[in-house]
Formats: sequence, C-alpha cells, structure tokens
Amino acid sequence: MMNYEKVVIEAAAFTYVRSFVQGPDGNYYGIARFRQSFTGYRENKPLYSDVTTKTVAVVLKPYQKAIEGESIELWDVFLGDISVQSIDKGK
Repeated sequence: MMNYEKVVIEAAAFTYVRSFVQGPDGNYYGIARFRQSFTGYRENKPLYSDVTTKTVAVVLKPYQKAIEGESIELWDVFLGDISVQSIDKGK
C-alpha cells in the first residue's frame, strides 16, 4: 500500500526438508521453512522493514527414465503453497 521508490527483498535462513512422508499416491511430502527480509525505501532512506517467516509445501515425485537401455529413478521437485508464519516488523 506504500509507494516505495526502491524495494529490497532478501531470503535467508533456509531450512532443509528432512522428514518427508510418503503419501498413498507414491509421492513424498514435506515442509520447508525460510525467513525473508523486506525493506522499502523512499528518498534513499528505509521507510519500512520486516522479517517474515514462511513455510512452503514440498512434493517429490519419483519417475523412471530409460537411459542407454537402463531404467533409472529420477525425481521431480515441486513447491506448493507458501504460508506466512510470523512477521517481525522493523521500522
């Protein structure tokens, strides 16, 4: 809602998805968490900033591919819904 002349968005503090759960469809499901910082500037001065903690659904879909006559298992990785968990406001 603010008209910023410049916006800086940086992501930091990613976590690895460690506990995937296999669904009945054969895909694997997990959640990753990350923090994203936002700063809005006007006249080269920071007007507003926050750090938002978000989660994102991760889906691993296995599939078979034949390479030189040999069947190899590969994985597609999909990112799903992103949810805001908390917002820590700065200025």
